[in-house]
Amino acid sequence: MSTTTAVESVKVEHLTVARSYGATPWQTAFRVYLPSMLPVLLEALRISMIFNLTGVILAEMYASRDGIGHQIATWGENFQMKQLLAGVVMVAAIAMTFNELVR
Repeated sequence: MSTTTAVESVKVEHLTVARSYGATPWQTAFRVYLPSMLPVLLEALRISMIFNLTGVILAEMYASRDGIGHQIATWGENFQMKQLLAGVVMVAAIAMTFNELVR
């Protein structure tokens, strides 16, 4: 759906100008479509990675025997608050770092 939205975000005027200057289909794809679509695609990547990271952590909490999600669940069950807080802060730092890198 994000790709469809990104393709629809390309302005018709840009395509008209490219065609009037005699751009080939490859030039139109790489010099008009790709730069116009990139902001929408990067935003979709940023939002989807937030959900992916959350899904992986939750899956590790319930169905894994290893990983940071499993460790966070174990620390929570054993009331090891220092380790639990450190794990949550570490996951939050990873998520914020990725978010800012993509932004």
